[in-house]
Amino acid sequence: MRITDIKIFKMAAPTWHKAGTNNWLFVKIYTDSGIHGVGEGSLQYKDAALEAEILDFGKFLIGKDPFQIEFIWNSLYRRVTWTGGAVTMSAISAIDLALWDIKGKALDVPVYELLGGKVREKIRAFPLASDREILHVLDQEYRVDEQKNIENPRGLYGRRLELNAFVVHITKNSINNLKNCLNENVHINEFVLEPLASAYAVLNNQQKNLGTVLIDIGGGTTDILIYENNGVRYTGAIDKAGDIITRDIAVGIQQKTGECLENTELE
Repeated sequence: MRITDIKIFKMAAPTWHKAGTNNWLFVKIYTDSGIHGVGEGSLQYKDAALEAEILDFGKFLIGKDPFQIEFIWNSLYRRVTWTGGAVTMSAISAIDLALWDIKGKALDVPVYELLGGKVREKIRAFPLASDREILHVLDQEYRVDEQKNIENPRGLYGRRLELNAFVVHITKNSINNLKNCLNENVHINEFVLEPLASAYAVLNNQQKNLGTVLIDIGGGTTDILIYENNGVRYTGAIDKAGDIITRDIAVGIQQKTGECLENTELE
């Protein structure tokens, strides 16, 4: 296998950035076997210099064996008297990533298997206390470039995709305690936030799109969930619910809560 070509793809930053200062730069290396690799080497304010450096490195890469990653890395690093520098190292990094991508595809294994295996099964996308875990990630709306309030971005074209989501997290102990309450023969498919479960049961898509406030009055708490444009905007609970009404009625008729109300005066 030999390297046949190298191309650069520069993605413009959103318009709220100063033009030309925060672009993403990707490198695509092609081989004669049809396998290609992609690497990223963005460098703020220096993307034009980085592009020129990568294209210059490309003259050396053509015809080389993409499996010889260490040889290529050292050759690029030592090809000038003054080694290092942000531009040179970013260019080498982008090429290095693309070469590992080619090798992983050629051997049909994830790149992490070639580098000693995975360090962890999953990572957090945002800070979350170690004693909590995510229960739901509920889509609210997508944004493609400057287009807002998109319910489903599938099939659209754009440079930047963003998502506003409502994230529900719960303590791990709560999950474990709920599991311990159930018989081991009971299969648990998933846990669902209580007001969300109520919404699944009683609300249709039209009501969710128009905007709905769901109030579920239980025994000990009243759960509240607000939908707008088919996305959950708010959930909450208050500690005032049906038990208060029951106690008020019991006081009014001078009965203890839970007593049988078989009283001829009430008939």
